[in-house]
Amino acid sequence: MLAVEEVEKVEEQKEKVGFFKRLVQGLGKTRDNIVSGMDSIFSGFSHIDDDFYEELEEVLIMGDLGVQATYDILDDLKAKVKAQHIKEPVKCRELLIESIKEQMDVGETAYDFEEKTSVVMVIGGSLGAANVNKAVRAALPSLLGDFQVVHLCGKDKVDNLLLNTPGYRQFEYVKAELKDLFAMADVVISRAGANAICELLALKKPNILIPLPASSSRGDQLLNARSFEAQGFSIVIGEDDLTTELLVDKVHELYFSRQTFRDAMNDSGQMDSIRTILRLIEECICEKG
Repeated sequence: MLAVEEVEKVEEQKEKVGFFKRLVQGLGKTRDNIVSGMDSIFSGFSHIDDDFYEELEEVLIMGDLGVQATYDILDDLKAKVKAQHIKEPVKCRELLIESIKEQMDVGETAYDFEEKTSVVMVIGGSLGAANVNKAVRAALPSLLGDFQVVHLCGKDKVDNLLLNTPGYRQFEYVKAELKDLFAMADVVISRAGANAICELLALKKPNILIPLPASSSRGDQLLNARSFEAQGFSIVIGEDDLTTELLVDKVHELYFSRQTFRDAMNDSGQMDSIRTILRLIEECICEKG
């Protein structure tokens, strides 16, 4: 008969297998969504026009490729279509696949992350966030059992003692590579500045917001965080409440319920700016007419 400790260990191993199985299934669904979405577009359009590219843009963004990466892919595709005088959508399918591969190729050892391990991305801002950095690093022994962590920690905030920690990568800041980091991130930990939350909403990234406290700010981040939490877009942890145990618990909670947060952001309609502007223009025209 197994001892209590042995039973618990067996159950823990089962849970870890379940964790990675669910992760692989999630990645497979993302891939299948992109493929099925592309198939419907290629078969549903008879010629290449702005509507065709707009539909492609939506499918790619919804497939977690990232906003900037999607724009780069479509720019590349448009250039190839023009250069090769392609008129029919079905004939540019292979070109699109080629463009995606080119844009998402970040090199064999760029991040040295295993493909089947989920990624937590931490954004501390260009100057870093000392309390967030401290909490994340203290949580690494617990987080790295299930996740790999990519940490934008701010200028001069790299911890040299952790440079060789398996599964943990630190960057002071990134530029062009940011789109790739967002693309591979499953969940994000961030401050709640206006730029940060708008980017998270546009990319539909499940997130934990740790706003600056009122004592260190104008209070705008607190308002941003409360709004996103109320709409079901984010989990919020107050900096004064931030502990290692709480952070680890909330990361796991966010990961396992991530689709709920994505659905809330998808249903919000807040990032559909072009249609909103056109609707307002049309309303103004109708009122004057």
